[in-house]
Amino acid sequence: MKVKSLYVIGTLLFFNALCYAQNSQYKALLFSYVNIHLEKNVTDGDVEAVIEIRVDDHGLTKLTVVSPSGKTILDFESPDKAIMGIRQFRFESPEPKNEESLKSAYPEGKYTFSGETTSGKKLSGTSSLSHIFPKAGKITQPSLNTKNLSTSNLKISWGSEKDAVSFTVYVENDDFNFTATLPSSKTMLIIPEGYLEAKTLYMLGLGTQSKNGNISFVEMEFKTTD
Repeated sequence: MKVKSLYVIGTLLFFNALCYAQNSQYKALLFSYVNIHLEKNVTDGDVEAVIEIRVDDHGLTKLTVVSPSGKTILDFESPDKAIMGIRQFRFESPEPKNEESLKSAYPEGKYTFSGETTSGKKLSGTSSLSHIFPKAGKITQPSLNTKNLSTSNLKISWGSEKDAVSFTVYVENDDFNFTATLPSSKTMLIIPEGYLEAKTLYMLGLGTQSKNGNISFVEMEFKTTD
């Protein structure tokens, strides 16, 4: 009776260890991060799809993304297995003015990601895409009618949005880029002195991101004085 009990216990322990190993292996097969979302520039009236992939420790030599309808929308492969591979990707679609054409090309639903590392390790993941955009935020300072601003501690503020999970603020031109992502509770940012140049034209943008990952942007230009 003891021998039979020990056999049953041993079998259960082996089965539990096997399940744990399988679960650990499954976790190891997941991408560190995968995401697909839409970004709309409300000011310009264009929209784009953005796909992001990240692997923490290994480079990828293969990457495939399949849409909910079964169409392959991304197929990357490195011809040389001896290279280190690519650890992080960001793909951006064209930016048509016709929003419906982009939604047709990138339907709502679950997108499937699969890849392979330089060591032959296979990875997988999923991300869901929604066609619903958050309400665009409104820049309250500087005002749209303000053309010339000081380079000293430029204050940027905007109105709160109840459906926002974060705000992205950027100031840029061909030679400069300042970007900050803030929680939805924040509605003000100061560009420290020394970042902006005098008598220079900049683009100021505010992005509002919702829970589904989609972002709505508004933009305005301003020129510095001193």
